[in-house]
Amino acid sequence: MTKREKPAWGLFVVLAIFLSVMIPGCRNSDTNISGSEPGTGKMGGVVTDHEQYLPQGQAAKTYQGASIKIYKSVEAGIYKTGEDYPEMKNYSVGDFVKEVTSGKDGVWEVELPAGKYFVRSFLGEKTYSGDIGVEVIKDKTVKVDIKLIPGI
Repeated sequence: MTKREKPAWGLFVVLAIFLSVMIPGCRNSDTNISGSEPGTGKMGGVVTDHEQYLPQGQAAKTYQGASIKIYKSVEAGIYKTGEDYPEMKNYSVGDFVKEVTSGKDGVWEVELPAGKYFVRSFLGEKTYSGDIGVEVIKDKTVKVDIKLIPGI
């Protein structure tokens, strides 16, 4: 082999490794190099009254038995808040994923695949939390304290 052939062979090996990693479809950003599935994380917190809506002088309570519904978050376009501001992604509520119920002292927790979700909580027919956007991160627990608003 001549000196000229050795660098060409080495370049071929480097190029082959590079292409195996970079070709679309060969690797998903949600997976690690070994090809395992996306990881899971947790979200959880406490269900309480929203202090803003309580009568003056009344303390917030925690609620056992509140229904917590989790929905997938779906990209719904891009918007700008002004000409000099960066573009932002807008999300809407997607498919239903899971429902859990708050336990003793209003505490709840759920394990989910890493990703973006919306959380809603209900207590009876007229108490609601509104939609809360949450991102679950692999191997992390995200704290989501839910504040219920009466009369909705």
